[in-house]
Amino acid sequence: MANSEIQKPSPKKIRQEREKKVLDCAFTLFSKNGIDNTSMTDIAKHANIGVASLYRYFNTKEQI
Repeated sequence: MANSEIQKPSPKKIRQEREKKVLDCAFTLFSKNGIDNTSMTDIAKHANIGVASLYRYFNTKEQI
């Protein structure tokens, strides 16, 4: 397969996938620990992303 035939996911698609992963992880942690007992750091760690990256997608837990 030639390099020109390999398609990379679009930046929009990558962002959507990362946001979905964060939301799924946040839901799991919120369900287990409660919203007040779950930090943004917990969510980032569970989603395997940096805290700064998490804040790029969501500014607060309330936004999540």
